[in-house]
Amino acid sequence: MRESIQEKKERIRDAAILMFAHKGNVTIREIAKETGVNVASINYYFGGKENLLEEIELAMVEKLHEFIFRIEVKVLSPSNAVKLFIEEAYDFISENPGFFKFVGGTVVDQNIPYSLKHINQEITNGPLKKFVYSLIENTTKLKDEQEIENRCMIFFASLAMPVFQPQFSLKEGFINYFLQVIKKENFVSYMNSLMKMLMQP
Repeated sequence: MRESIQEKKERIRDAAILMFAHKGNVTIREIAKETGVNVASINYYFGGKENLLEEIELAMVEKLHEFIFRIEVKVLSPSNAVKLFIEEAYDFISENPGFFKFVGGTVVDQNIPYSLKHINQEITNGPLKKFVYSLIENTTKLKDEQEIENRCMIFFASLAMPVFQPQFSLKEGFINYFLQVIKKENFVSYMNSLMKMLMQP
């Protein structure tokens, strides 16, 4: 059965994500070699490397929205929502290492001139930000919006630290690093301590 253009685009995107996961910055030529799709076709499908990078970022944001939605539809108490969020967050990161390698590499590698505008939007006003903001607001009963915003900022900065450290974002062993060094029990303990602090009245 002949591959549709959408299927081909998804295959190219998924291959690029895996290549970022294992190698860091990659060229269109390297992606072409890996996928068997010529450079001209990749440029035609995506309109250049920057658009391909944007599609990778959008795919990550879409998966992130699905992950948050799975928690929200359960209508849990804040404490149970936090517990489920932490477990789901670990699974989300470990099941999608290419995304995090891509984001981490983009942040610290000057050879990847890309701005991550959709991730930035997610952190400032997306479903993930709204979810964290709501948890903090409903648990602490704080009325000071700036204080809640500050706690959200601490949350995102603290979550990013073990995942996006420069020495790991650029090395080939990122997947093994995350799965071996950040064991689930360590991640859960770390996140529980963080959320306990952020959700104090």
